[in-house]
Amino acid sequence: MRFWAAVAFVVVSGQAAAFSNNTVTVCVEDALAPGAGRVAHVEPLQQAGRRLGLEVRLQVMPWRRCLLSAEKGLVDAAAFTAYVGENVRRFAFPMGQEGVDPARAMRRSRIMLYRRLGAAQDFDGTHLSPPNATVGIRRGVVSSQLLVSRIGGRPDEGSEDFEVVLRKLLLDRSDLAALSEIEADRMIAEKFPGKIEKLPHPLLEQQTYLAFNHAVYQRDSGLIERLWDELGRAVPRK
Repeated sequence: MRFWAAVAFVVVSGQAAAFSNNTVTVCVEDALAPGAGRVAHVEPLQQAGRRLGLEVRLQVMPWRRCLLSAEKGLVDAAAFTAYVGENVRRFAFPMGQEGVDPARAMRRSRIMLYRRLGAAQDFDGTHLSPPNATVGIRRGVVSSQLLVSRIGGRPDEGSEDFEVVLRKLLLDRSDLAALSEIEADRMIAEKFPGKIEKLPHPLLEQQTYLAFNHAVYQRDSGLIERLWDELGRAVPRK
């Protein structure tokens, strides 16, 4: 389902904010708001904004549009963005002394491989067996494309929609699917129970971040650094 939705979280604080109207606009992928429901995993961002007197305004949209909107400055930031590939150049991330700072990430996620129940394809954590498998990925997910190529697979970038990628797998139009675990597991449980299985080894375990438009960061870098700091304190850590 493709849609636009805006969800505003109004917060009150006596602290001054540098953003226009004390508002930061953040885009979130629509897969995190199934149907027209509540956006998942944003509670720590709400809490971080509240501490700084910011209204966090969410815009829900397809992932590629979210990244493009953040890059062009149509929104201030993109939520749950991986520090990988072109994203490193396109956005400002919370940095530490040794690179991107995982202590200020939004969420830890895993990209997993899925196959039709009982299929022969396998992954030992390093290599595909048999090699040269066609692996369905979501269009615009840079990390999946790079990783599938690295393990000897052929990425098939067909759709942004989890359901479409999984249906292609069931129709034998791909050998495997490489998808974000939380959203893929939910979709399989709802739509394809008993038909698709997850391989045990993750293709990638990664942190995802609140990635800001470069011009926005240059304008409000001090406040954004504080927002990242507060986000790091608000996100539960194992």
